[in-house]
Amino acid sequence: AKEIIEKYNDPIKLLVGANIAENCFGKDDENSISAIIHRVRESIFDEWGVMIPFVRVQDDTTLNQDEFVLSVYGSEIGRFTMPPSNILCVDIRKIPEPNKEIHGGIKTKEPLFDLPATIASAEYADEAKKSGYAVLDFSKFLELFFRELMPPHLYEFVDIGMTEKMLDGLGRNASSLPYTTEEIARLLRALLQDGINIKDLSHILSALPQKEESESLSSVYQNLRLAISETVTDSFF
Repeated sequence: AKEIIEKYNDPIKLLVGANIAENCFGKDDENSISAIIHRVRESIFDEWGVMIPFVRVQDDTTLNQDEFVLSVYGSEIGRFTMPPSNILCVDIRKIPEPNKEIHGGIKTKEPLFDLPATIASAEYADEAKKSGYAVLDFSKFLELFFRELMPPHLYEFVDIGMTEKMLDGLGRNASSLPYTTEEIARLLRALLQDGINIKDLSHILSALPQKEESESLSSVYQNLRLAISETVTDSFF
C-alpha cells in the first residue's frame, strides 16, 4: 500500500547514484538538476501543452555511483551511466574514420537513438567536435534524456484535475461544452497518445463536434482528428 501511495504522490522520479548526488545536488547554477528539470518542464509545456508534475529527485544507494534512472508512476522508462564530470561523444558521422576515434574513453551506446558513443574526459571535447562527434556534457545530456523520453508518457498526466485547470486557464468549464471534463480528458489523452500536441487547447475545444446522443467517444475522436487536421500536420512537419 505504501508503494502505491508513493507511486501516485511522486509520478515522476529521477533516482541518481552517489557520485551524481554529490556533484549535482545543492548547486545553484544552470547546470544543477533543479535548473535542468525547470527547463525541461517549460520546454515540454511549450511544445506539447502539458505541464508535467514536479519531479522527485533522490539518491539511491542501490545504483552504480554514476547511474541515473527515470521512472513514471513507478515504471522505469530509461537509465544510463555517465560520470557527471565527463562528456558523451555521440558518433553521428555517416562514415566513421578509424584514425579519428576518441582514445581513452569508454565505448557505449547512447540510450535515446541507440547510436555508438564514447564517454570521455571533458578535456577531449574540442578534439571530439573536430572529429565530427556530437558532444554533450552531463547537464545537456540529462536535459535531452528527459525531453526525449517524456513525451510518450504525457497522456498519463492528463487526468480530470489537470483538465479542469487547463479549462480554467482559458476561462472555460465543462458546463459550457457538450462534453464532461472526464470525456475531454480522455480525448486529450488520445491526442497525446497519437503524438499530437494539445498546446492550442482553444482550437481543439472549438473543433469539438456536437455529440450525438448515441455516438461513441471513439467516433467523436475520429471527427475531432479530422477537424484539427491542420494542427496534426503541424505536429509532424
